[in-house]
Amino acid sequence: MTKQGNPWAILNLADRDGEMEILFFPATYTLVQHALIADTVVSVQGRLNDRDGAVSIFGQEIQVLDVSSAESGGRPPVTLSFSAYKINERTVSELKRILTAHKGESPVRMRVQTPAKTVLYELGFLVDRPRSPPTSKAPSAPTLGRARHER
Repeated sequence: MTKQGNPWAILNLADRDGEMEILFFPATYTLVQHALIADTVVSVQGRLNDRDGAVSIFGQEIQVLDVSSAESGGRPPVTLSFSAYKINERTVSELKRILTAHKGESPVRMRVQTPAKTVLYELGFLVDRPRSPPTSKAPSAPTLGRARHER
């Protein structure tokens, strides 16, 4: 938080060659906070800052890169997105039942969104990918949340 009470973030961006500090100040932070997820592969654009030999980037844009198909043998994941308030014991039990009944080769992950942050969970299930995205008109479509298929 700034002295005025505005949120901002410092992101430590690392690869095999090194680490860089990315600063997202309040005006930009409000636009990119949804993409600030730990251990996510991202692309950042910003302004390079060199102060007394300490190099950092003032972040202006961030984009989450989906590399999961490379991690799962080329099969894109099935990503389920939920608002945190929809997650309860009943929905978790129903989700486990559905995922167990549809075994396949595509990894499943769940994105849980709160007003403050988004967390991405790898669920450890492999399922068949639907031929087309589910619609709300389908009578058998689960009402757990909204499903989104990422490529």
